[in-house]
Amino acid sequence: MPRTEIVKQLWAYLRKNNLQDPNNKRKIICNDEFCVVFETDSTDIFMMNKLLAKHITPLEPSKELGSAKKKVKATEASSTTEAEAK
Repeated sequence: MPRTEIVKQLWAYLRKNNLQDPNNKRKIICNDEFCVVFETDSTDIFMMNKLLAKHITPLEPSKELGSAKKKVKATEASSTTEAEAK
């Protein structure tokens, strides 16, 4: 899931469970699940992204996908050449 989608889902969870401080909407009160993820009792929205970064790893581009496309193109080119030769 992209980082933006993860943050979007977290905000939906925060609103659903009423985890924003009523006096300061930028402050998040962590419940048991968030305490495990963020390792703190409360955080703010800016720190949340920093704490979340520890749990998100970027996906590496698949080398197999790139080589598979090249193989398909090479196969198409060789079959076209064979058809022209006949």
